[in-house]
Amino acid sequence: MNSRSIAYAQICLNSLLQNSLDPLHLVVIGDDDNDAQKVQSFCDTLVPLVPSQHKIDVIGKSAIDKIATSALDRYPLTRMFREGHPCWRKLTDPLLLAQSDELIVIDPDVFFPNIFQFPKTPNNGVLLMWQSSNCLHPPDAVRTAFTVGLALADHTDIGVCQFQRGSVTLQLLESILGSFGDFDFPRSAHIESIIWAAIALEIGGGYLAPNRWICWNHSLYKRIAIRLGANPSSYLQGLNLSEAYCLHLGGKIKTFAPNAFSDYKFGEQPLDAYDSATAPFQPYSISKFERKMRTRQLIRAAGFYAVFGEN
Repeated sequence: MNSRSIAYAQICLNSLLQNSLDPLHLVVIGDDDNDAQKVQSFCDTLVPLVPSQHKIDVIGKSAIDKIATSALDRYPLTRMFREGHPCWRKLTDPLLLAQSDELIVIDPDVFFPNIFQFPKTPNNGVLLMWQSSNCLHPPDAVRTAFTVGLALADHTDIGVCQFQRGSVTLQLLESILGSFGDFDFPRSAHIESIIWAAIALEIGGGYLAPNRWICWNHSLYKRIAIRLGANPSSYLQGLNLSEAYCLHLGGKIKTFAPNAFSDYKFGEQPLDAYDSATAPFQPYSISKFERKMRTRQLIRAAGFYAVFGEN
């Protein structure tokens, strides 16, 4: 997390800590040491409000670098990958810092509107959120994954990633990175999504219930409406979240979370934990990917992205 995230992270992390019935040890990882100091100051303001069963720690990159020095000796590709985009450390650093067998990796733009419990973590596999599309990007990296024979899960959203430490390992990460051969990963945040999609089909697991663990869909219709003057905060306030475990505010919409949810009234009754059942991962095919690329080319040629943006 970087200090630029604090405005919406304050809303989202507070909602997590106020509404989780599970005792949490929340470890907030700063993008760099300067960010970690600012994030620490921010988390200090949360502490008086946090229920006593929770604990918050903030750690900067240099502190984790010391752990990585020895821990990644046998994993040179993972060591190099870790020095890429800061988002890629969402894959590496939880594994380096893990003190318990159960890990839940959460983006700072995930809002939890109701009292809830996380589902039981499977002994094997990973639980990921579902979205109608996917964030597998950029195209050259996705094509390379298909070319080298990696299977990728479709519809994956990585706002919440839940797994046992023995399921997602440094050995597994090194193996998947090695499959790419000499491909030079572009410094794109979305590379993380490709790796998680490969992990999903490698070890199994499933999607958190899509109608309860909700990913904001930045559809073409919404982009047009917002560009023509619709209020993004009003969009968020109009969502029915009475039965939602969370809402992942991906993309630009997260910047409107402080306006939309600053006075949000949390649900008073715990949600039914049985509704967190998972659906199996669906594979992503090269043919579907190429159709998506052709569609995007047509939309781009029509000038839509130039006016309404591509993301």
